[in-house]
Order: sequence, then structure tokens, then C-alpha cells
Amino acid sequence: MDSSLLGHNNAHLRKNIIMLMETLGICVVFSMAIFWSYKQQYTSLLWVVIVAQGIWFQRIYCVGHEASHQKLFPKRTKLNDIVGQLFLWIILVPLPIFRKIHRFHHGSNRKNEHTSALDVYIIPKDASRMRRLVPYLLWYAGIALGGWFLHSLISILLFLFLPLQTAQKISPAFRGWKRKDQQLSIACFVFPICIHVIVAHVVGLSIWLHLYLWPLLVFSLVYSLQLYVYHYDTSIGPKTLFHARRLARPKFIGWWLLNLNEHDTHHQRPKIVWYKLPTATKPLPTEFVENQNTSSFLKGILYQFKGPTIVEK
Repeated sequence: MDSSLLGHNNAHLRKNIIMLMETLGICVVFSMAIFWSYKQQYTSLLWVVIVAQGIWFQRIYCVGHEASHQKLFPKRTKLNDIVGQLFLWIILVPLPIFRKIHRFHHGSNRKNEHTSALDVYIIPKDASRMRRLVPYLLWYAGIALGGWFLHSLISILLFLFLPLQTAQKISPAFRGWKRKDQQLSIACFVFPICIHVIVAHVVGLSIWLHLYLWPLLVFSLVYSLQLYVYHYDTSIGPKTLFHARRLARPKFIGWWLLNLNEHDTHHQRPKIVWYKLPTATKPLPTEFVENQNTSSFLKGILYQFKGPTIVEK
């Protein structure tokens, strides 16, 4: 087998193929279990598997994340993007938009209080009590009620349909976004929706809801709850590589998230492939060491409920 296919070597290809087969295989097994439970009317089992599938969709997101960094097949950009897009279609995400937003995140991560700092809310010094309550409502809705999933969906729609000049005035994340990128993304967004319409028509709306929509809603909660867990309440400033923390336990989390929980290392060394992250640890500089919280993933999730950071100006 041609090792140039990898960008590294045959071991890289083998590990990625196994990971992709595992990811897709478990997704298919859950879908079959949902279908069987629905047909047999085993309601309790049905909802257990629906929740499991929604949680597993987060692994699909992580595969897309690897593809966005060109790490599935480093020297075969088209193959990397085709495979990445096939997986991201499961959660209705166009890869070009995913890549554009994610690269902006890496380049502008908590650069200042206004830019890529989701937990920071700026209010006037003379704000009313109700105005001071709004950031808390938005933050808790974001992390606990699927709000960050909705936020990401709105971002995708803006990239899809806003006129380019208008988009670039709204946010620097749109800089470099071209008409061909937009057109490709529209195609990548419309195609899976058409497939879902056909499937729902063939198998019936109720089965489609259980096979896909309810797991997707579970995913929206899981995604929102852990979207910002690695950056919440970390430092702010121009050194964007270091505003991240690691949540390294338990090992099951690393398997599920393709070691994305080694997030401090990922931000400093974004080209490190998923299976090397645990052994490629790069400590944060001394002045950022407080961010390197190696507590459990669960503690990181719960820590977010401390609330948002309020800045008065």
C-alpha cells in the first residue's frame, strides 16, 4: 500500500481506518437497535439507545474535527475532505464552514473580552438588575438547554446565506470566505436534508424521528454542555495558544472524544493526530499554568455552572 496516502506511514492509515470503522460501526449498531426496539415496542430500551446514539454523535463531530485539521489523510486533501464530509453529514454540518469557524477559533481563542470568549459578557456599569441577570440566563441556556448547538446552527446558516460583504461586516470570522466556499457549503447542507426527506417518506415520519431527530436533539444537549468546557474561565489575551485546559480523566472520555480532552496540547500543537495527543503533552508556560486543570471531565462540566464572567464597561 502506498505510504504517501497517509502523510505519515501505514500505521497512521491503519489506526485511522480502524477508528473510522469503529465510529461508523457503533453508529450503525445503535441505529439498528433503535429500529428493532421501535418495531418491538420496547419503549425503555428504545430511549436508552436513542440517548446512546445522541451521545455517540459527539464522536462523529470529533471525526469532522480531525478532517478540518487535515489529519485523517494529510497528503490527500480531497480524500480527507470527502471522508470528513461524509461523517459530518450525519450531523448536517458542511465541512468548509466547520473548518472556517474552527480555524478562526484557533487563531482568535479568547484574544480579548469580545473575541471568541463565549463565557464573557460585557455590560454597562450602570446596568439594571434585570440587565445583569441576562448573561446568566444566556449562559445557562447555552450550556444546559442546547443553546450552543443553536448558536452553532445559526452561525452555519449565516455562512450559508448572508451576502459576503454583509457577513464580513458582522464578524472577522468571515474574512476570506468566498463565493465558491459558500456555494459548496450550500450543496453540502442541502444534500443530506434531501436524503432525510426521502428516508422519512420511505420509512415513515415516526421511525425517522426516532432514528435521527431525537438522537440529534440529545446530541444538541451533549454538544452544548461540553463545547466550551476546555476554555471556560481560562486566561484572556493575545497569546491564543495557551487559553485552554486539559480534562484527562477517565480514559473512556479520551476514547469517546478522540483525545480532544487533551485540549491544552491540541491548541499548542494542532497538527498532532488524535492517537498521539496523550503522549505528546506540551505543558503550558508558567504564567498560564493555572489553566492546566487536569481534573476529571465531569468536574470540568460542573465547573461551568459557576456562571459567566461579567465585565462592566
